[in-house]
Amino acid sequence: LMVMGASLFAAWDAKTAGDEEVFQILSCQGAAAAVAIACLSLSVRLLEAGSGLPLVLWALNWIILAASLAAPSFVMQRTTYWAHRLVSLYVGWGVPYMMLSVNYETLFYCCLCAQLGLWVILEKTVRGDHTGGVRVKTRASPKSHVGLKPNVPIRDLATGLAVLFFVDASFFGTGNISSVSSFELKSVYRFMAVFNPFLMGGMLLFKIALPFVLVAATFRTITTLEHINKTAVLCLLLI
Repeated sequence: LMVMGASLFAAWDAKTAGDEEVFQILSCQGAAAAVAIACLSLSVRLLEAGSGLPLVLWALNWIILAASLAAPSFVMQRTTYWAHRLVSLYVGWGVPYMMLSVNYETLFYCCLCAQLGLWVILEKTVRGDHTGGVRVKTRASPKSHVGLKPNVPIRDLATGLAVLFFVDASFFGTGNISSVSSFELKSVYRFMAVFNPFLMGGMLLFKIALPFVLVAATFRTITTLEHINKTAVLCLLLI
């Protein structure tokens, strides 16, 4: 419901801004989230009853999975507004994550997306305090560098530490990520009836990688908006 609400709120914002195409795509994403909730509830009931899933429900689960993953690319082609792009990505990839979840993982995903969105807002606010929202670049004097050492601002270092924090949160947020066997296989039976270890393991790895993709996309958004040297920040994290 939180994922669907975020999509509908972003769609309303796009409608207010007069962006009809983005409004339609975000509205479709919200509708897809509602259909995914209904399919997920029905699939859980049928699997718990031991009756199996009908072919139509399997096909519908796969269609929702594919459509949700593809929807953010259409939004990114039609708008440059960072908030609509990120919300579309969070919602589009949140639907597959929800369908592959068993218990509390969806709540973790929603909290992570909320924190990432607040991170972008915080970066824009802090860096725009003294510049009116615009990052001002100043040319450093030749004496400001010693040898070949890069001049990395403290704020950029704080951004790198935030990346490290969110990566750690994604790593330990939903269990022992170092062992795929520690994850339940109940969720993958919503997409297949026959035991297939390779496909099931691939879907579990895909679910595990989703939070890292969101962190990387949010970091990319911040570096683009604030003109941060992401290579220098990532090198500092490696050190």
